Amino acid sequence: MTNRPLELPERLPPVDMPVLDRATFYEQYPAADFVARLQRRRQPRWNRYLALGTAVAAILVLTIALPWSTIQETGPYGTVGTVRDKGNVPEPGTVGLGITGTARFHVLTNGQFVPLQPGTALPAKSLLRFYYDTTSADYLYLFSVDERGRISTYYPETRGFSVPIVRGRNVPLPDGVLLDDYVGDERFFALFSARPLSYVEVELAVASQLLQLQQLGKGIEDLERVPLDCHQETLHIVKY
Repeated sequence: MTNRPLELPERLPPVDMPVLDRATFYEQYPAADFVARLQRRRQPRWNRYLALGTAVAAILVLTIALPWSTIQETGPYGTVGTVRDKGNVPEPGTVGLGITGTARFHVLTNGQFVPLQPGTALPAKSLLRFYYDTTSADYLYLFSVDERGRISTYYPETRGFSVPIVRGRNVPLPDGVLLDDYVGDERFFALFSARPLSYVEVELAVASQLLQLQQLGKGIEDLERVPLDCHQETLHIVKY
């Protein structure tokens, strides 16, 4: 079989379409019917939303009921992390509408990234990497705050909104973080949430909580939580 170029006519033949006069048109297409359809479109579609909500709920129930298998998650950073079958769905947290998560902080030491422990003393300009586990969060905001109340955001890189994350275990965040030359106490926070948090929310929460602690003669070392409705992981270090 050979391919032959399709020969098209230079001009298409005219189509003989009937022209309706005004009276005949409105007789076949009454204006009252058109107005009635328009009004129905303007009515609330709560029944459609209810049906959609029911379908979503059914999917969620099915997802929770089915056992998890070992899979790899593909997200905005590529294929990273694994979700392994642990037999049970993790218990929901006490805050953040059941959002849970675990953050792990690693520092480059002798050519290898090793886990950081609370209260660890680190030299300035240390290189950190972060890993997390979550089965319920969709967004992460990771930042640090020092004794001066200055906030450094890492994920996101700028003063924006939480970054979207994939659900899984042992998921690495991309790249690393090079600490600045500030010397003193510093605390890291990883905020796991169902919706993205803004820098303004984070800044106000940190400032209000830090002010209360300072009035009590306390500081960053005692800042173990900020007033935001989300799951929070935190780590205190000392830089020299």
